[in-house]
Amino acid sequence: MARIRQKSRNKSRDESCGNPSFIFKSIGFFCMFQLLRLPRATHLVHRNAAAEEAVSLPSTPPPAVEEETRAFKAHSALTPVVEQKRGTEILWWQKEKPLLKDWPYLPERRHILPWLEKLKFTKGIEVGVQRGFLARRTLSVWKSCKEYKLVDLWGADPNYKQPGRDTIAHHHAHLRKAQNILKPYTDRSITEFFVMRSVDAAPLFQDSYYDYVYLDARHDYCAVKEDIDAYWPKLRPGGILAGHDFIDAPSAVAALGPNKDWSHCEDGTLEPRAVKGAVEDFAASEGLDIVTTHEGFDTWLMQKPYDYKDSTA
Repeated sequence: MARIRQKSRNKSRDESCGNPSFIFKSIGFFCMFQLLRLPRATHLVHRNAAAEEAVSLPSTPPPAVEEETRAFKAHSALTPVVEQKRGTEILWWQKEKPLLKDWPYLPERRHILPWLEKLKFTKGIEVGVQRGFLARRTLSVWKSCKEYKLVDLWGADPNYKQPGRDTIAHHHAHLRKAQNILKPYTDRSITEFFVMRSVDAAPLFQDSYYDYVYLDARHDYCAVKEDIDAYWPKLRPGGILAGHDFIDAPSAVAALGPNKDWSHCEDGTLEPRAVKGAVEDFAASEGLDIVTTHEGFDTWLMQKPYDYKDSTA
């Protein structure tokens, strides 16, 4: 009897396969299954209610990563890192010592700015200001900032040579533009201009004091290394050192042309690794992780450890 019942069920199944209703249902289930398999790219721009600005991962995805993997990582990052404290969830940026590794995925440089505000940073330095557009954008988002030092040579040294076509007149015009668009912040004693070489300005700033330093001056290896060495001591433990154009010189030339050859240091030294090499060498020497944005000319970020002891201390 059991064998007969099995045959009967098989017969019923075979007959149902010819039923139009069964066919349409099967097609519907198949389509739904295929849709569920599609990569959820929309998660890359989803705003999580708890994270508010969360759109990011703490490290660079592999260059050849599959779309499904990227979507999965982005989706995973939408859940903020939390810990339990007396039965209450603590979001990662609310911790006593927030870590850069817990920052969400950063598609572009602009996605850094809301986190400066979220973390309640109050003091920063920008090295390489040019016309002040980034500084204005930064301060328009970073409302908690009380001090923001602006450092750029702006053509003050006629013997200073750098790649590009800007003349001394251009640099002076850039300074006037920056002073004009940042005047509302200068009037409130938030911004202060330092028209000099970055390494000459560094001693004017207090050590172990600033929350955030952004470097975007010269891009050759030697200059970037000098700026990192000069401004790293200015950060408090837990502070963030960041900078623009995390690429090497050949990549810059390929994208921008021969006028942007960052392989030559001011003293004539040839080092094709440029910005990327200087940042990687410093990170390796200090045992630090590097976090980057993902936009081609990436911004890089490093955090000074909370237990860091400066050599000058």
